[in-house]
Amino acid sequence: MALGIFSQIRQSDQSRVIARLIAIVVICAMLAVAPFSGMSEFALFLLTKGLALALWAIGLDLLVGYTGLLSFGHSAWLGLGAYAAGYVAREYTTDIFLTSLSVIVVVGVVAGAAGFIATRVSGVAFAIVTLAIAASIHLIIVRLPPEFVGGRSGLFGVPAPSVFGRPIEYGQEFYFLTCVLTVTLVLALRYLVNTPFGRALQAIRDNEARAEAIGVNVPATRWMAFVLSAVVSGFGGMMLCFLQGGMSTLEFQWVRSADVLIMILLGGLGTIYGPVVGAIFFTFAFSTLISWWPREWQIYLGLVFLAVLLFMPGGFAGGFERIKKLVWPKS
Repeated sequence: MALGIFSQIRQSDQSRVIARLIAIVVICAMLAVAPFSGMSEFALFLLTKGLALALWAIGLDLLVGYTGLLSFGHSAWLGLGAYAAGYVAREYTTDIFLTSLSVIVVVGVVAGAAGFIATRVSGVAFAIVTLAIAASIHLIIVRLPPEFVGGRSGLFGVPAPSVFGRPIEYGQEFYFLTCVLTVTLVLALRYLVNTPFGRALQAIRDNEARAEAIGVNVPATRWMAFVLSAVVSGFGGMMLCFLQGGMSTLEFQWVRSADVLIMILLGGLGTIYGPVVGAIFFTFAFSTLISWWPREWQIYLGLVFLAVLLFMPGGFAGGFERIKKLVWPKS
């Protein structure tokens, strides 16, 4: 009997993994054919922006959905990643690999220092500490010398990235570059959350005391998740900075952290691939609503957000799970 139950659990786990792989394949296929579907240049720009913001969202999903740490300060890593890559691209080299390295170093060092403090607490205290960190980083960047990174205006004049010395043209080429980076990180994080490290994160999320009792080094594991989450979100800032040719200081104020929380809730918390859909949906919905109702767009965005959560409590990923159960009821 025990073997039968174990077999059923394994079959359920396998079907869940297969279903999520199918979802990822479907999303990848849709992204691959999107530029050839006759969409306008502006729509392609929005889709590229959505993918850049998806990197920001999946970084936060690793922290919130898998580690159980609610961050109100993830806007800091979007801005810091954008400034690190943008400054290097403008002053030294546009090589995508070297600018990515600058993001890893700058965001990794700052997040490592900030995370050493933040991960010592949890719950509401963690959320407040991360908010304070984001506000402090924003204030420091704004008050840097204008000739260095632009001051209050922001960092602008950033050229397009290059790969092996070849400049990437805006449009389809830049879209596919962003797409490849996003898909790569989604697959890497999907693999990571199924490793012993990922299981440790989920154990901390479910019961911190129990995780510590079975030998998980809770502070160190949470610190590593915090740093990794920040670096992944920093890549989103890098691609957004390249796409726009710069970064305004308004785009990474601490209040923007609410936007990325909405993205992961729309897409599906704790799924990694769900926030990609959530970020793209949020980008198009925001652009559409603000063009139709310049003054009242926040009301309608809130209604859209409530409608999605009411009819799909698990976000778009939860909706996919429901469809999967209808089509594949034995899973």
